[in-house]
Amino acid sequence: MSAIAIKNAILEVNQTAEIDALETLKSVLADKIRDLKKQRTQERRDAKKTAADADKQQKKDEREAAAAQKKVDADADKQQKKVEREAELAKKAALKKVLTGVAKRAPSSPKKLLKNVRDNIVDEKKAVAKAQKEQERTLKSLQVAAAKHAKAQVRADNKALKEAEKEAKKLANQGKPKNAGFQLYSAFWTKDIIDPDELEVYDHKRDWNKATYDELTEQQKNDPEQPWNKPKEEWPALRAEVAYQ
Repeated sequence: MSAIAIKNAILEVNQTAEIDALETLKSVLADKIRDLKKQRTQERRDAKKTAADADKQQKKDEREAAAAQKKVDADADKQQKKVEREAELAKKAALKKVLTGVAKRAPSSPKKLLKNVRDNIVDEKKAVAKAQKEQERTLKSLQVAAAKHAKAQVRADNKALKEAEKEAKKLANQGKPKNAGFQLYSAFWTKDIIDPDELEVYDHKRDWNKATYDELTEQQKNDPEQPWNKPKEEWPALRAEVAYQ
């Protein structure tokens, strides 16, 4: 049974013999309200803690992803320098080979000497081209690996964040009725502050409640400045402000 239904049932009691029963009910309700408030406080704490843990985990994941990316970049830079050194060594070796070949050729054979120089130059160019291609392949493979790792980390972070937000929202709404906003709206607008001409259009006040509530946008329904979304202790004064004159 909803709180509104319980209230209406209590208001229908008009026998003095029920005073003791009502006093007992008052005590029971006070205890129940106190317990529910404690439960609500704990639920809000749990939701806040879940959100904080999710934010902490996300920051940790971001730090780990940044560290992993830094390591990948460092490895790529290290590999590039290694390839460059190997290419330089290959170039020096090819040049040495050319010079060695020239030295071994007798000056009396200019044609063979020229051919030997040309052959060694061709070999040198091939060695340099091979080293450059190897360097390009290595760098490309490192870049692809880094990109895959970064994308996988982003997907994992987004998934973890969504799950944490979902859990926080679930905890925050735990124990709350799905139509809590409508119940507050219906409780605030009592018959005595509504235009009687409006009420005559409907068979029951609950029909008026539903029809007028459905006309509101989601933003209007949840607007904290709406009178029914304010603390109930302020309702009497707010009802006086919006009452039909």
